[in-house]
Amino acid sequence: MKLHRFLFLVLLALLIASIGHAENEKDWMPDPHLRQAVRKALEIPDGIPMVPADIASLTHLVAEHDIKSLKGLEHAINLEFLHLGRTEVSDLTQLAGLENLQVLKLFDNRISDISQLSGLIDLEFLQLQQDLRNFAHRRLCERRPL
Repeated sequence: MKLHRFLFLVLLALLIASIGHAENEKDWMPDPHLRQAVRKALEIPDGIPMVPADIASLTHLVAEHDIKSLKGLEHAINLEFLHLGRTEVSDLTQLAGLENLQVLKLFDNRISDISQLSGLIDLEFLQLQQDLRNFAHRRLCERRPL
């Protein structure tokens, strides 16, 4: 009987410890608008915790309006299509490791540098609309590759 009680207490302690150390989605994906877009794409209801492993299955994402940071999107390792429009995003660093990304549509963001995308060898289509406002002029003046 004492052994059963001891095992129960050990398992209970392990369960409580694992719950206490679960990653808070606000820490690894701080932008609430990006979190909402990812939840919608994966059909994860509010109130259900989302962990980085959940978004590994994400292959298609349309994210628009009020997004300021892409932090957390680096966990979307199977992402093939991303449309990012009308956001405050200026840094594409989190996309640099998304090796499966094939289509990237950027519309009306605050992006001024796309050099982070240079390693995306599977990228087949890149659309830039109303982004990089001074990018083309700067590149023509500097005469250097992307």
